[in-house]
Amino acid sequence: MKKFLLAALMCLAFVGLRAQTWDPNYIDGHLYFKFVDSYDFQIRVNEDTRIEPSEMKQYANLFAEYGVTLITRPLYAFNDPVTERIIRLEFSQYKRIDQFIAALEALPEVEYAERVPLPHLLVTYNDPYSTGSWTSAGPYQWNLTMINAQDAWAAQVASSSIKVAVVDNAVWGSHPDLQIASSNLCSYASGYASSGDANPPSSVSQNPNCQNYFYYGSGSCDAYEWSHGTHCAGMVAAKNNNGIGISSIGGGNGTSGSGLTLMGVRAANNSGYLYYTSNGVTWAANHGANVISMSFGGSSSSQSEQSSYRNLYNNGVVLVAAAGNEGDE
Repeated sequence: MKKFLLAALMCLAFVGLRAQTWDPNYIDGHLYFKFVDSYDFQIRVNEDTRIEPSEMKQYANLFAEYGVTLITRPLYAFNDPVTERIIRLEFSQYKRIDQFIAALEALPEVEYAERVPLPHLLVTYNDPYSTGSWTSAGPYQWNLTMINAQDAWAAQVASSSIKVAVVDNAVWGSHPDLQIASSNLCSYASGYASSGDANPPSSVSQNPNCQNYFYYGSGSCDAYEWSHGTHCAGMVAAKNNNGIGISSIGGGNGTSGSGLTLMGVRAANNSGYLYYTSNGVTWAANHGANVISMSFGGSSSSQSEQSSYRNLYNNGVVLVAAAGNEGDE
């Protein structure tokens, strides 16, 4: 597969849950640190990416001082020797993050330590149908007409051998117009991989009647707040020609082709913060994703995550990043 990075204007800017107690651009109480390349990495890692504290007992006093609650190795795709040496810590003493970073970087086996960026969602209209008109601007799914999707469907149907992952706040995989196989769903709601679904929190109903007044600046609807990933997954590969919901770019035609294979990864914790985007991207790549859709953005950066994305790029994964309303994020 040709290797390239796409920056796509997938969704429009959405002001979501971004407030942080300590830093609006980085996750409170989270950091990465990387062992030097010469470090003999003999730490056992669980299948869900967690590392038991006993595996790093030489750091027990340091971790206890800063209240470390979770140790993971999240950036492991393709057995890359650089990203496999990156460890993620979650800890309670988040106001002392500068001291913690300094203490880690003082260790001779540590190359660097850094904060973990906090991205935010980028979203567009939540239109449910492929026909009909909601304003004088045109039909519900005017975006399909703009890119001549209908002509493409007539020429070629997306192949199920192509796997596209949507890494987002959450994805309702069992939605009638998606029907994503459980083997292609994963959640990082707790900070480590849990396969089988990518749903929002269990308290969020998936079948509410969200009134129009909510969409236009007032009201409240939890299902709408958590619908971003499901919506983006629908644009990618909602099932076409099945008499349900919307049409999509890669959803097949229901007869000669079933469309591409869709994967859904939940990257948000139960409060809706996108804490685990890089974890989710890594899981998707390691489970065969050819293309990864990342409809989120922000102004912060991380060399750990840059190394991870470079590794995926070098292994032929197409990374699709959102550009936001103005294309400046």
